[in-house]
Amino acid sequence: MSTDAQDRVTAADKRSPPKPTSGQLRQLAAARVKSAPRTDLIDQVRQGLPFRMLEALARDLGMTSNRLAEAFLGISRATLTRRRKRGQLTPEESDKVLRFSRLLQQATDLMEGDAAAGRRWLGAPLPVLGSESPLEYARTEIGAHELEQLIGRLEHGVYS
Repeated sequence: MSTDAQDRVTAADKRSPPKPTSGQLRQLAAARVKSAPRTDLIDQVRQGLPFRMLEALARDLGMTSNRLAEAFLGISRATLTRRRKRGQLTPEESDKVLRFSRLLQQATDLMEGDAAAGRRWLGAPLPVLGSESPLEYARTEIGAHELEQLIGRLEHGVYS
């Protein structure tokens, strides 16, 4: 190999890998939930997920990071700015991001892999949820748990 070719290979090796897309991050989060040993996942949440996970989730939900943080995660704008600069979420915030990532994946699965349909379903008011959207309903862990049960019933044709 010529010196010129070696220089190109070396330069290519030094480049950082491409950043994953929001869909890839959501799939990564969903895969971690499904396949990671629970202790690993718990450790990641305890350490705080990277801020980019919140940004990816916001993109996947079709909203801004500010809206996701304020409306659904309970994070003020000033706190969100601090987290963005730090590049990391707190354990509590990480837990919430993982909750909504999990619900987005389950809604997408419910819609037979159609992410846009899953996103629309999460944002639409449902009479069974007291006319709240699934996203609004899932602001608490108990609400998210009930929503997961509803998704399970819908997947198996059990209407209530």
